[in-house]
Amino acid sequence: MRKRIIHIVNRAWQLVIATSETWDKIASEQPTEEKIRRMYVFPFIYVNVAVVFLCSLVYASENAWQAAFINTIVSAVALTGGYFIACAGCFRYLDRKYPQRYPKAMCTKVVSYCYTIVFMLRLVTEIIPSLFFLQILDIFTGYLVWEACRSVFNIPEEERSNIVLVFTLVIIFITPVLSHLMFFMLPNAAV
Repeated sequence: MRKRIIHIVNRAWQLVIATSETWDKIASEQPTEEKIRRMYVFPFIYVNVAVVFLCSLVYASENAWQAAFINTIVSAVALTGGYFIACAGCFRYLDRKYPQRYPKAMCTKVVSYCYTIVFMLRLVTEIIPSLFFLQILDIFTGYLVWEACRSVFNIPEEERSNIVLVFTLVIIFITPVLSHLMFFMLPNAAV
């Protein structure tokens, strides 16, 4: 368990500080979609949801337990649903642009590791809400996608821009959109 946690943290850190080299390592790996989700994405989602619960308990002015449960459910649905919608949407776009050229597992690999920035920034802003302005760093996801197109998809530089734009926008905006949609559907949840 400890080795797995160290691997997850190390992989996330390497994606931020040594992006090109890390994507080259990731491109050479051949894990299944399920293994990527189980070993990398779901642990990040679990940690994010636990932090949302704890921070909601700490920061809520009244009805702390109610706020914690509602925020936890919304966060879990938004992160999990956002991840799966991003995987499906990005693969659909990639398959339309390059029919039958890239398998779904390859697209899932890219989306999974590009979600690292979203997960990490969400953790930071949940723990210290006054650092909300750091959300602008979500744009770093574009660089992760750019490097993934180079090393995983082997797409020439001239053809990457549309893929980078679509993948980045989907990854960055799908989770907040789902979160706002959930709060819209829960009108009496004053959190």
